[in-house]
Amino acid sequence: GSRTSEARRQSGTRKAGEETRPGTPKRTPRHSTAGTPRKEKENKENKENKEDKEKERREKKDAEKSEKERKDRSKSRKKKEEDKDATRGPLLLRGDGSDSAQDVRGALFELSAAFQRGDKAAAAQAISQLLANPKGLQSLTSLPGFDEASAKYLQTALSAMVPGGDAEMDLEMSEGFAERIAFPEESVRQKVAKDWRQIKERSANLQRSASSSETDPQKKQNGFWKNPKGKKPSEEKDTPKSGTAETKETGKDFNQLVLMNAGIIGANMSFVGPLLRSFDRLLAAAVNQNRGDLELACDLCALRIFREAQGERALKEFKTSMLASARALLPDCWGPSHENAWIAVWDCVCEQLEKALPLPAKYALPAQRFLAGLSKEQRQAVGIRSFDRLFKDHPQVSQHFKQSNMRLAFIVGKALDFAVQLFDAPAKVEDEMTALGLKHIMFQANAQHCGPWVSSVAAEIQRISSQEEAEACNYALCVIGGVLGYALETGTTPVLQAVVKDDAKALRKALQATPRAQRFEAVLGQAA
Repeated sequence: GSRTSEARRQSGTRKAGEETRPGTPKRTPRHSTAGTPRKEKENKENKENKEDKEKERREKKDAEKSEKERKDRSKSRKKKEEDKDATRGPLLLRGDGSDSAQDVRGALFELSAAFQRGDKAAAAQAISQLLANPKGLQSLTSLPGFDEASAKYLQTALSAMVPGGDAEMDLEMSEGFAERIAFPEESVRQKVAKDWRQIKERSANLQRSASSSETDPQKKQNGFWKNPKGKKPSEEKDTPKSGTAETKETGKDFNQLVLMNAGIIGANMSFVGPLLRSFDRLLAAAVNQNRGDLELACDLCALRIFREAQGERALKEFKTSMLASARALLPDCWGPSHENAWIAVWDCVCEQLEKALPLPAKYALPAQRFLAGLSKEQRQAVGIRSFDRLFKDHPQVSQHFKQSNMRLAFIVGKALDFAVQLFDAPAKVEDEMTALGLKHIMFQANAQHCGPWVSSVAAEIQRISSQEEAEACNYALCVIGGVLGYALETGTTPVLQAVVKDDAKALRKALQATPRAQRFEAVLGQAA
């Protein structure tokens, strides 16, 4: 027993229940870390991390719950609005009419726009909507100038277009409408195109020679340069070639000659100026036999004349000045066949231009009146509903629009503002819309989507406006959509498409037919 006590005292250990002697340190096993500061810190961090995760989980759950409630409220509000529209009908700025009549008017408007641009699918869909709403066709009798017999005749005609309600139509609308414009023959148009290329080339040479003569000091006819050493006076100038003597004597390009001849015969110069600035585009559309471009060029020219010109029209005087100027610039090849060809092409242009000239004066005030009476809520409603209609009728268009409803409504509102500005500053609006169309090339926009978009906006405007205001807005929106589509079509090249899509193989294919010396200009869009 004494040995055990002595060994216990020497080892410093104690039995259970024994008290440690004073001064004896407390031992802990080497493998144990309980109670160390490091372990306590780790436990605290784990606890805090667990609390943070629990907090994040609760916040996420609350956010999902609030988002679900918000969507439910939105659906409920939208359903209430639809029920309200179904019971009360659309808000009207002026006039009255039932929902069926308004829907039928919108469908008729879409049908007209589809026939104008030659879109079979859109026309078939509009006809199907009309056939599915016989009550609306009958309600058209409440409109002025539309009796019951007309409604019955319209329904019969629509049924004949789409037998059995089938959406497939056997109508060649594009070719039918193209035949309505009496374009000259191919040989006549090619002759005018060749003459116009020569006229532009000689006009450019005259402008360059005139600018060089003003800046080159060696052209002075005094002092040392009057008679250079070693040259006779007869050798100072080359003998002009035959056929260009008259051009060198006048020293004026085509535009200057037209203005000079118009002034000589006493034409209305305020009318000749805007027409001359649009002449190149008018002539190109007629020569290429492009009905859409010709109508767009005539509308833009009519808008410029409406804003800038005063007094009587001078189409006949312009024709006389144009022929005299072309004859002066092409004396070596001009003949009766050229004269007749230019007359035929210009008569074709004049026929469409005479139809377009009265339209700006007819639609300017109704368009301004409609936009002035449109409230902020109605503007947003028109924008959202027009895109809903567009996405419903053309689902593929929705792939290009990822914006919110407020942004889509803003786009339509901006288009309506431009539609009114078009009558006040047509040249400025045309430049802005052209720049916007070229910008949308980088977004891979399609020019074929401009027509359905205009039709959708015009159909919604048709529901909340009078017939005159709807026609005015449709006219302005068609011009704006035409400018955007023209910019997209003319600005999009195979090289640019390959660059936008980041397709090296397509880029090499697009440049394959271009000579190596011209590929740099082809990439920049400057190659001939």
